[in-house]
This record gives sequence, structure tokens and C-alpha cells, in this order.
Amino acid sequence: MSLGAACVFVIDDELSIADNICEFLTQRGYRAIAFGTGSAALERIQLELPRLVITDIELPDVRGDRLAVQICGQVEGCRAILMSGGLAPDDIKEAAREFLFFQKPINHTVLLEAVTAMDL
Repeated sequence: MSLGAACVFVIDDELSIADNICEFLTQRGYRAIAFGTGSAALERIQLELPRLVITDIELPDVRGDRLAVQICGQVEGCRAILMSGGLAPDDIKEAAREFLFFQKPINHTVLLEAVTAMDL
């Protein structure tokens, strides 16, 4: 899939954080969409078929690690990056341990390196 076609879902209950990450990724050729809740992202899965989900773990309606497992289970080839300002990698569910994990605030350069390495 070409870089320009790769859709990235960014989910954070602090929408300004999701918007900031989306703007950063969009400037680098990705099609990034910000969501403030997991349910909003779930409503768009079949329309957008994201190649990557970047989600906060602590969302108001669902845990982000569970959300990432659900989305990646529905979209073939989808990957996930989990982030949290309070939880540690040991706090996430076993099924989500295969995903990358970043403490917030996320360093955009490090995030971009991780996303680029995924070869979306």
C-alpha cells in the first residue's frame, strides 16, 4: 500500500493530543483521522480500513488495548501503537502485548520512526 493511502486512526480522549498527532502524520504523507472515543473509531472501521491504530489506553468508553485488539482483529494487516500517560506496559492485557507502547507525551520523531518501520 502506498504511503499516501495508509490510513491511521489516532484515538485519545484529549482530542487536542489526537489532533496534534494527526497533523504531524498528515504532514508526512499519511491520512490520519482523530477520534475522542473508541466507539467513534469503531463506527468508521469499515469505511476507512485503518492500517494503523494509535490509541491511548485510558479512554472514556473502552480500554485502548482492548480497542486495538478489536480493530486489528477486524482489519487484516492492521497494527497498533498504545500510549498512556499513567499506565505502564505491564498494565495492558496479554493480547495487546504484541503492540508497541509509548509513554505520553510522545516524542513525534520516535513515533514517526516506529510508524515508518511498520512499512504501512
